Amino acid sequence: MVPASRDILIQEVARRRFQSAYELAKVVGAQHFILHTGYIPKTYPRESWINNSVKFWVDFLSNKNSSMQFHLENVYDDDYSVISELLDRVNEILQRNVLTSCLDIGHVHSNSSKTLEGWIKGLGDRIQYVHLHNNDEIFDNHWGLL
Repeated sequence: MVPASRDILIQEVARRRFQSAYELAKVVGAQHFILHTGYIPKTYPRESWINNSVKFWVDFLSNKNSSMQFHLENVYDDDYSVISELLDRVNEILQRNVLTSCLDIGHVHSNSSKTLEGWIKGLGDRIQYVHLHNNDEIFDNHWGLL
């Protein structure tokens, strides 16, 4: 899903899919709702992607129940700065800490030129959930931890 797409129809598909997943998450009593950022470096100018994404997430989260925590997971992101700026802007607009980070360790190893330590320091307390898996630092293999 690409919630920050320039194409409004793609945004609408993302919104519908995320809303359907949210409704199901409520039914099963989920406490955490994790979605990928949809950011693919070098496909959009950084500011354009952040602005589109902020609008999408503010709209999507504005009427959501606070009993569920929402996390955006890094996938193809080269560094944490896009995610941290997005989270900060959305939370500032909504005036509550509704959107945090799910730091995916394996995605950092396979898709980022930055160190894991840099990601952890850079995202800081924005990290509220972590995915642990291993890979060969080339492909996102999702191997178990060794």
